[in-house]
Amino acid sequence: MRYLVWWENIAFPNMGLPEYVDAESPEEAKAKAEVEAERELKVVYYIDDVKEVKKYE
Repeated sequence: MRYLVWWENIAFPNMGLPEYVDAESPEEAKAKAEVEAERELKVVYYIDDVKEVKKYE
């Protein structure tokens, strides 16, 4: 399945970043996104939401 992981900016609300992650569950998608993210990104962004999206092939 494919999930849309939404990174929200700590200082500026509504200036988030989308990231698509392939995973088996929303929890796994969140964990993968956090592991793969650069440390600098995690200083100013946090994961606000994870939603399943349709995977186009």
